[in-house]
This record gives sequence, structure tokens and C-alpha cells, in this order.
Amino acid sequence: MTRALLLATTAIALSTVAAQPLRAQGPIRLSFQAAGLYQRLTGNLKSQTGPGLGYEAQARFARQTWSLGIGVDYLRHERTLATFQGSPPTIIVRSADANFLGAFAEPRMEFSDRDRSIRPYLMVRVGWGRATPRIDVDGSGVEEDFVESPVTSFTWNGGLGLAVRVARLLTVDAGVTMGLVRWTGRDDPALGGVTLGNGTTSTGNMMARVGVSFGALP
Repeated sequence: MTRALLLATTAIALSTVAAQPLRAQGPIRLSFQAAGLYQRLTGNLKSQTGPGLGYEAQARFARQTWSLGIGVDYLRHERTLATFQGSPPTIIVRSADANFLGAFAEPRMEFSDRDRSIRPYLMVRVGWGRATPRIDVDGSGVEEDFVESPVTSFTWNGGLGLAVRVARLLTVDAGVTMGLVRWTGRDDPALGGVTLGNGTTSTGNMMARVGVSFGALP
């Protein structure tokens, strides 16, 4: 009897210790966020496109001070390319809308407990996007002279943000990140042998976001 009681007591103690970290972590919380975006590029890409505006939507899974957001975003930029035309060759510069549709992952570490109304946080953002601008090579407006010039983007950013709860399940969120962005284009033939030169360009970027978050699981 004593041995059985000892074994039972030990089993209860071990199960209590094993369960303690799970209770300390707390339940996983789910929220959905919608936000407006602003992105400015530097270096070589600054000469190819101006600042871009867009928006994002994400689902965020949180536990205590850590969370992970996964979502999609849309950013409007321009794509500027040069063609060589005539004899002797003349450089002709053309631009077209390059609207990037992509996906991203964004882990965060908050500097305060999630029960607080004001919560600053540190974040890392990794994103991929693709755009297919149609460029009027010679400016004629004729459909046959338009060339599709697909371009992909890959972004690594890090920065700071602030979440402010305004209601029980409603939070206003703002953040700024900086990092690197890489655009990769594909060479396409145009006008019977003239080639649009794209290649890969890497440069810096800054992105700002303001949005609202709706808690699904408090």
C-alpha cells in the first residue's frame, strides 16, 4: 500500500511539473489584421520606381509575448526599362505599372504582456511578390508593341511597431521596418530582336504600416 501510494504521489507530482510550462505559455490567440502600406526604395530601384502604396491582410497566432503573422499583400510600383531602337541605336525609356501581389511571414516579439493596452514590439518580415507590367515599347499604343516583363521581389526587413488596444478585441497597429529588397526580371525579346534588359537588382527599402487588428480568440 505504501509503495503504491508513493508511486501515485510521484506520478501526480511529475504530471503537475510537466503541465506547468503549458499553463505558463497560455492558450494560442488568433487575430486578423488589415493595414495600409507605404514602401520607398533606395539605390538603383529608386531611379526605376517611385514610392509604392498598397495594403495587406494577415492572420496572427500569438502566445504570450511571441506571435507569428502570415498573410498576403499588394503594392503598386512602376517598372522602368530601356530599349535600343534605330540606327545608330537610341535609348528609349518606357514605364508601366508594376503591381506586386505577394505573401509574407512576420514573427514578432512584444516587450510587454499581451494583457496591457499599449504594447511595443520588435518584428522581422520576409516577403515574396510578383508583378507583370505591360510596357508599350515604342509608345505607339498598338497592342502588338506591348511586351510583358515579369518581375519578382524578395524582401527581408526588420523594425519596430506599436499595438494599442482601443476595445476588448480591437487593436490599432502601426510599424516601420527597413531592410533589403531584390527585384529579379526576365529578358524578353521585343520589336524583332530588341531586348529589354532586366536582370537582378538589390537595394534598400523602408516600409510603413498602419492598420487594425480584430481578435478572434481572446
